[in-house]
Amino acid sequence: MPIAAPAAVPLPKEIEAAAEQLPHLAAETVQLVMSRSEFGPLEPPEVLRRAQAAADQGRSALTEDEAQELAALRSAVLAPLRRADRDRVRAYDRVHTGRELMPGEDAKVLGLVARGARALPPPRRERLRALLGKAVAAGLGPPARPPAP
Repeated sequence: MPIAAPAAVPLPKEIEAAAEQLPHLAAETVQLVMSRSEFGPLEPPEVLRRAQAAADQGRSALTEDEAQELAALRSAVLAPLRRADRDRVRAYDRVHTGRELMPGEDAKVLGLVARGARALPPPRRERLRALLGKAVAAGLGPPARPPAP
């Protein structure tokens, strides 16, 4: 008699909603980023900012081939955008951590990245999610331990 596979645990609605707005990130990656928030669920633009910072830090965990593939996929995300929009995303990538941005900049860049990611063929989008997930997880590091009682 075959053993039934365990049913997948549904993700909380706020994670599903954010993942829908962040098509370049797997829902599990969104969940991981949100799990590190001390203040509860994050808005999608803040997930974008934190995921970008973590991916930048965790890029060294990728093999050289994976890092090159991720760079190519990130370029492919920008390809369908207008030149000014590509420049905006590239500028955001350079300055998103440790600096105050103009109000709403995270949300504007989120919309551009989402549009470019949705234009990728599904297999390439899935590969982008996998590589970003690996880099983000490495960049975030192990979860902090709760204080000892």
